[in-house]
Amino acid sequence: MSVLLFAASDATAVRSEQRRVTVESQVTVVSAGPQPVNVVAVRVDQPGVTVRSAERERQIAPGTALPVDVVIEWYCDANQPPTLAASVTAETADEQVRHVSPVALDGTPWTASRRAGCAGAS
Repeated sequence: MSVLLFAASDATAVRSEQRRVTVESQVTVVSAGPQPVNVVAVRVDQPGVTVRSAERERQIAPGTALPVDVVIEWYCDANQPPTLAASVTAETADEQVRHVSPVALDGTPWTASRRAGCAGAS
């Protein structure tokens, strides 16, 4: 099983409160392997940032992509890592649940939302 992740360049909602910014956006998941995968979850847990998708089934055929809604929480006091280390939970065609980690996720598209939100949360 092989997957690639790409952060969407737009945010559907940005909220800031108490030195924390919450951004709603999407991650595009690409199935780069030869078999279809059922992506169950995309997550990031790093100091200063978390990314969560709703846990539900998303079938992705080989060589295709699917947008997945995510919620990103940035903590304004923490350093912003240039690349996020995500984990992907997916079920393969043989019904085996696999956890792939780390999967690089460039969080740069969300930087402007974080910066603006942190400026407003001061």
